[in-house]
Amino acid sequence: MSTIQKAFVFIVLIMAVLAATVQLVLFAQRDNWSARYEESEGQVKQLTSDLNKAKGELAQVTSDKSTAVADLESQLASTQNGLADARRELESTMADKDNLTSLVSTATVKLESLDQSMAALASRNVELAAGKQAAEEELAEVKAARQDAQEQLALASRKVRDLDQKVTSLDEEVSERSDRIRKLEQQVAVLSQYYPGAAVDVSAPTQIEVLGKITEIASDRSTVYLSIGSEDGVENGMLLMIFKTDGTYVSDGKVFNVSGSKSAAKILKPVYGTVTEGDYVANK
Repeated sequence: MSTIQKAFVFIVLIMAVLAATVQLVLFAQRDNWSARYEESEGQVKQLTSDLNKAKGELAQVTSDKSTAVADLESQLASTQNGLADARRELESTMADKDNLTSLVSTATVKLESLDQSMAALASRNVELAAGKQAAEEELAEVKAARQDAQEQLALASRKVRDLDQKVTSLDEEVSERSDRIRKLEQQVAVLSQYYPGAAVDVSAPTQIEVLGKITEIASDRSTVYLSIGSEDGVENGMLLMIFKTDGTYVSDGKVFNVSGSKSAAKILKPVYGTVTEGDYVANK
């Protein structure tokens, strides 16, 4: 029980004792009973009013106390939170201090090492300065030698370019003549098929063993179907010449599929004309 509640009980007890005393005095005197009764009733009303006022004041005091306690508890919680934050900040600061102390120690060691390195670099710079002077003198000699070498290289490059042009021109001429010889040999071979008794003067004649025609051309324009097959001596992998009815050479073909009386071949590049149905083929 709080102090205020005890005081309130004590006041009520005193008022009850006073009321009882007044009643006893009135009962003992029995003199002017009505007047005394009214007076006593007025006193009771006054005491009741005082009691109600005391109750109101007690309720107000209790409310104020509760408000004050709540405020104090809130302030206490805030203070505790602030204290916890301050402790955490202190711990963080202490950790930062330890880290800074370690960094300062490491930096001190590095600074000492750098001082030693700077001393070594100063000594090395003196050596490098002497080496630089010697290198510059040697560089001047190398530049002069390079100038001479470049001039000689330019002369050699011009000679090589002239020789390359001559070799290229000769290679083209040889290639052109080789193509003409090959075409002539192929035409001679074809003519030999038609005129077997005619004398042909060719250093490396080609003997014609099979002769046929192109009966069909595939949609890819690179595959042709022939009127000759294994019965005519055609074999897989055999190379064939393709030529027109007038003996004009068009291209070569390579057999990849053979049956008894038919075969198929792939047209090989280069192609010197248009391959059409009815062109002749002969083995090379």
